[in-house]
Amino acid sequence: RLVNVAVPESVGIRLPIQGMPQDWYLLSLATNASSGPVIPVRPRTSCPVGSLNGTEALTFLHPVAGEVSALSFSFKSVWDIEAGAKLRIYLVGMLLSGVSSSATVMVGVEHAT
Repeated sequence: RLVNVAVPESVGIRLPIQGMPQDWYLLSLATNASSGPVIPVRPRTSCPVGSLNGTEALTFLHPVAGEVSALSFSFKSVWDIEAGAKLRIYLVGMLLSGVSSSATVMVGVEHAT
């Protein structure tokens, strides 16, 4: 028998701020059913939420410490992102024009396939 359990937003479950990759290994389900409890098991599938699934790559075009460099950030997306869409990239620990210890850059998507 297929059982579908819906948990409404009103319960207040909040997804991790860092997102979750597809089929996240930290998820588990269990029951305390009166006919027999089920020990925690991993679901066979789960959808990714706000995650790049380990496909992200950051490349510096002039990789010299303390120097200005262009960079390229790429990833595979599970959602549609069109060329020209705006993304915000947080570069913690990097200087932006010598002003701060973490930079936030808003950039346009160059190419999306």
